[in-house]
Amino acid sequence: MSKPEQESIHPDEIDQRELEDFKTKVSKWCEIDNKIRQFEQVVKAHKKQKEEFCADILKFMEGYEISNVKTAFGKLQKVENETKVPVTKALIEDKVKSYFAKIGLKNSKEQSELLVEDLYENREKKKVVRLKRVVPREKKDKKSTVPDGLKKI
Repeated sequence: MSKPEQESIHPDEIDQRELEDFKTKVSKWCEIDNKIRQFEQVVKAHKKQKEEFCADILKFMEGYEISNVKTAFGKLQKVENETKVPVTKALIEDKVKSYFAKIGLKNSKEQSELLVEDLYENREKKKVVRLKRVVPREKKDKKSTVPDGLKKI
């Protein structure tokens, strides 16, 4: 069963109030997106500075065997966590091959390759619909695919 084809609407057929409302929403969305981008740049710079301080603070704390420091803002603790490495295709192939060999399965290499390939090729797919802003890097003379009524919102 195929998807029904969407009919193309000419800009002259769009209700002017709806069009103005749409343009306003697009404009406000872009303003918010610009603000978010600015905030993200500031946050990125602060995180970089924080990481530099973190390395120095941890080095000092380790050198003097300090496990926590009381501050006016709370307490800084040196915490160690152990995390597992990410699961990769190569890791899965290696583990499946060694498992099949351990249990004595004949043709373990070929069987493990088939199993891993099947796992990767037949995974469930999830569709996500979102709005993405593409900011042009440099102007090129291309014919626009946007109807005239929707240009320069």
